[in-house]
Amino acid sequence: MSELIDILPSPLLDKASSLGVAHWVTKLDAENYIIYFYKE
Repeated sequence: MSELIDILPSPLLDKASSLGVAHWVTKLDAENYIIYFYKE
C-alpha cells in the first residue's frame, strides 16, 4: 500500500473515514485506481 500514498487523495480518505464512510481501492493498472466509498 505504500505505493498508493503519493497517488491517493489522502485528505478525501481521511474525511470519509471521519464521517464513518468505508472505502477501498482497486488498482486497475500501474497508473489507474478506483476508489469506492460506502456508507450504510
